[in-house]
Formats: sequence, structure tokens, C-alpha cells
Amino acid sequence: MKQRTCCGIFLVIGATYLGSTVFPAESPGELGHVIGHVLTEGKNNTIPPAFSRALGLTTNQPALGKAIISRTDTETNAFWASLKDTNAAVIITRKANLSWYYVTDASGQLRHAMVNDANIYHGGGTNLSVAKERDRFEEQKRTWVEKYGH
Repeated sequence: MKQRTCCGIFLVIGATYLGSTVFPAESPGELGHVIGHVLTEGKNNTIPPAFSRALGLTTNQPALGKAIISRTDTETNAFWASLKDTNAAVIITRKANLSWYYVTDASGQLRHAMVNDANIYHGGGTNLSVAKERDRFEEQKRTWVEKYGH
């Protein structure tokens, strides 16, 4: 049980290899203010190396960042922002044992989507179609922009 809670914010994750995605530093886009708020007000958080690689954030190193978490009785939502000068961000939603991860940047474009089943200890992560997940991502993104996008 202790191993399941060690990853804390990233809600017990499995990983599959995707490769590295480049997130150029750019002027504030649709999520620029949200990322700025998370970097200022969020708590330090590190995405483990294997999962960071699967999300395309690093090549096999932990991804250092900050996160803000919002919880309800049925759902946990988090916004993670990279401490590196990449503008990378991950919007996370967890319901029961399933967690969805939407990789984006300051532009607000969906770069990568994954779902992870916490019931599967190794290999529970599955890449999802960006096209099919766009609506769910946009809904989550709107929530964060409404909270911190001013």
C-alpha cells in the first residue's frame, strides 16, 4: 500500500514508452496564465522517470514541476506545470481507478493523451487518440482557465 501512495499526486501510474516531445518556450498562450499561477502557487511535484518518458516530458529522468490539486467526493483533478523552461503542462483527472493525462503547453493545444488503470501495477498506461480525447481535454482546460486564467 505504501508504494501506491508514494507517487501521491500522480495517482499510482504505469507507463508505456512514447518518446520525447519538444515544448518550445513561447509567449503566454491560452494556458500561459494558468501555468504561471501553478508555478507561483503550486506545490513541488515530480513525475517519476518512466511515466515522464511515457508522457513525452523527458527521456528517462524525473520531470520536476509544481501542481495544484482539486478534489471532490468522486473525482480528483490536478494541473501540473514543468519547472524547466519548456512550458509543458499536464492536466490530470482521476475517477475511481482510472486516471486521464492530457499533455499540453502554454498554447493550450493537446499534445498527448493517456489513460492509466491503477489496478494494473505494470503497464496500466494506454495512449489515447488525441482527436478522440480533444473534447474531454477542452472541458478540463476550460475549468482551469476559468479558475486561474485571468
